Amino acid sequence: MKNGFWKIILSLMGMLMTMSLAGEKNLAFDLSADCFNKYIWRGQNLNDQGVLQPAMALSAYGFCGSVWGNIDLTDQNANRGKLNEMDFTLDYSGSIPGIEMVAFSVGIIHYRFPNTDFSPTSELYGAICFDISMSPTITFYRDIAEVDGGYWQLACGNSFERVLTWKEDCYCDVEISGGLGWGSSAYNRSYFGVDSGQLNDFTLAGAVPFTIGSLSITPSINYSTLISKNIRSEVLSDGNFWLGLGLALSI
Repeated sequence: MKNGFWKIILSLMGMLMTMSLAGEKNLAFDLSADCFNKYIWRGQNLNDQGVLQPAMALSAYGFCGSVWGNIDLTDQNANRGKLNEMDFTLDYSGSIPGIEMVAFSVGIIHYRFPNTDFSPTSELYGAICFDISMSPTITFYRDIAEVDGGYWQLACGNSFERVLTWKEDCYCDVEISGGLGWGSSAYNRSYFGVDSGQLNDFTLAGAVPFTIGSLSITPSINYSTLISKNIRSEVLSDGNFWLGLGLALSI
């Protein structure tokens, strides 16, 4: 599976080169790698120690295909240096005709878990984003394979652009965001053994991206907690702080 990850990367890079040679102008290619001292997903602590999360994305005309991976940096899960999650996403984003302040996104995420005993699964999702203060976004995820039920997320955030500027292509932003998640009874039963729909998690994040040309370096600080007492008692978690450092290159 590890070799398959790099085959996908090489295939998408080949597509990029082909489209570039054909004169494609509306094309973006992004590479990134984030390092965190914990892996937190929807309030769940999946790894209490360091992880590396590489990703790549290729987009054009509103469509975006991406590959994301998680690599444990310690033996916390007996997987040091190994890929134990790969997410493949196909997304289409656009605006609603006649409603300039509303944008949408729809797509599918396929989750695979190499070097583990977990079965692959897939989620369909749809999102609505409002172009107003704090850019509130509502997203619904529906698993169509292994996990029954749905998960709703309300997210918002603000970016203070070019807080510091050294020259036109060298500057610093500040980003603040937050999110609130709600799981249906079937979703919570599948993940936590809790047979009721409840508010699941609350997340806050702050980041300071430094941009130098097409390269950005982003330190971040994050906090997440599970809201439901029933769910917290199942996972024995009261909340998590974690730090991150990301590198991203846009072409």
